[in-house]
Order: sequence, then C-alpha cells, then structure tokens
Amino acid sequence: MKSKAYLLLISLLLLHCWVFGQATIRPLYNLTILKSTNVESKRIDKFIEIDSLGNLYSEHKKTKSPFNIKAFTKEVNRYVTEQNIEKYPGNNDIYFTELPTPALNKQAIVIEVKFLDDVRNEKDLRNKTYYSWGNTFDKDNNEYPIFKYLTETEVKILKALLE
Repeated sequence: MKSKAYLLLISLLLLHCWVFGQATIRPLYNLTILKSTNVESKRIDKFIEIDSLGNLYSEHKKTKSPFNIKAFTKEVNRYVTEQNIEKYPGNNDIYFTELPTPALNKQAIVIEVKFLDDVRNEKDLRNKTYYSWGNTFDKDNNEYPIFKYLTETEVKILKALLE
C-alpha cells in the first residue's frame, strides 16, 4: 500500500513539474516592423505587419504570403523573452510616434509586438501594452536580431518586403 502511495506521489510531482515547467506561449496579436532609410537625403519608409491569423501586410496591403501563425507565435515569444525586449505598459496617453529620419546612408528599424492577452485585458485603454526594440544600422544591413528566431522562409519573405 505504501508503494502505491509513493508511486502516486511521485507521479503527481512529475506531472506538476511538467505542467508548470513549460514556458507559456502567449498568443500573438500582431507584430509590426517599421523601417526608415535615408538614401541621398531621401527618406524611404517601409511598414510590415503580421496579425493574429498569420496574415502579412506590407504598406497596409495584404500580401499572399501567410505565415504559420502557431509556429511564428512561438518564435516571437522566444524573441521577446530571450532578447529582453523593452515593455511599454498600456495607458490612455495621447501621442503620435514617428521614426526619426536616420543619418545619411543609415536606416532606423523598430519592431513592436503586441500579445492577445494584453489587448483583451486592456480593452478600456487607448494604448495597449507592447514590446519594442529599435536600432540604427548602415543602409545596406538586412540582418536584425529577430531573424535568428524565425524560419529561413519567414526571413526571406521579410527581407524581400523590407528591400
């Protein structure tokens, strides 16, 4: 009888460790990539968005390159947690944000991620919680930290749209 009790206790302990030891995957609401390049004193802006269904938008137009949202969501979760992306809490402030024009022959890029649970929990707030990363690079650079978390196909699609 004691061996059955020990076996049950060990089984429950292992189940507990397995359930609570797994990383929680937060459903993606959207991922936005903003890129601004200064070429010969001319500003060129690019805008890409991937929504919660895996639809891909370039310059606010839907493209024919849908993403596998389940796999993509896992990749974005890893990117946000492993890169320690800065979190901006939701609020009711009124503001307009625009990428600054980068220096000559440079580019500025900003990646923003919103998770579905934040959007649902903050439905009364004007601005939902988001995670953001940005940096400035030479204009010819097309390697960004998020790409090491994505599949080769996804990276090719995003690079083509950012060109």
